[in-house]
Amino acid sequence: MSRSMSPAIRCVLAFLVVVLVICAYVLVGFRRGWTKEALVRAVEAELPNRSERVQVESWLKSRRLRWTSLSHPSLELRGSRDIVDVAGVTRTSVASIIRADIGVDEVKPEFLRTYELRAYFFFDKQERLLGWYVERFGYSL
Repeated sequence: MSRSMSPAIRCVLAFLVVVLVICAYVLVGFRRGWTKEALVRAVEAELPNRSERVQVESWLKSRRLRWTSLSHPSLELRGSRDIVDVAGVTRTSVASIIRADIGVDEVKPEFLRTYELRAYFFFDKQERLLGWYVERFGYSL
């Protein structure tokens, strides 16, 4: 003869299962994606200054990162300064810029905050990497 569980026990067990599923989802979610620090480490390790532009483009493609060429640095203003000033690259040496956009779905979230990353790569007239800059934008949930 089997005894059935009371409705109160079933309700508590169902609640616990839901809590466990949510916790597992959150823990898995917090382990995935880019961080600013991880992106900086990857660029430092794999794209030394003087790398060719095609190498940088290939690197971005291999990581499935969206990127675009910027026609002019003044299109990327941070207050009264453009991105070349913010990055500290010598303005007269910069001939072209690539901006890589890493959206919230590709960036590791933090508790109640999500982020986007942007990486800028600066090239001289010979299409050699002069330097790079990574910034993070946060959004509260």
